[in-house]
Amino acid sequence: MGGRAEAIGGRGLSAAVRAFCIVPLATGIGDIAQGAKFLATAGAALPSAALSDPTLNSQLMFAGAIWLGYAPLIWYASCDLRERLLLLRLLFGFVFLSGLARTLAYLRYGSPGFVLTAAIAIELVVPPVIMFWTAIADARLRNRSA
Repeated sequence: MGGRAEAIGGRGLSAAVRAFCIVPLATGIGDIAQGAKFLATAGAALPSAALSDPTLNSQLMFAGAIWLGYAPLIWYASCDLRERLLLLRLLFGFVFLSGLARTLAYLRYGSPGFVLTAAIAIELVVPPVIMFWTAIADARLRNRSA
């Protein structure tokens, strides 16, 4: 790995960011490949008519394409954390925002099941941890450079 990837936060931060890529990659592939059936696989209690609803499937497959696009962008940012820190923070900021949106849905409509509730937790916990980690590492790097 070496060089720029380690410039901020070392190998641990870069590895953590890359490991997170599994989440949007799996979500995107599942949403695109199965649409509403993927939600049912994740434990969502959907009526059978919803599984073939064109509007629901269109929205899920659209969201899946966005999630799928996140994985290579996050990986790209992890390759040079110093130069691509703003991109990384923006991407994780939007992941956090998606967690807030899911939380709102949870409060309005109830639990979406274990898997999607776990997704909420990941979306609300991981981005602040990454933001905090990058802020500390960036500050240390700036202090060494000063």
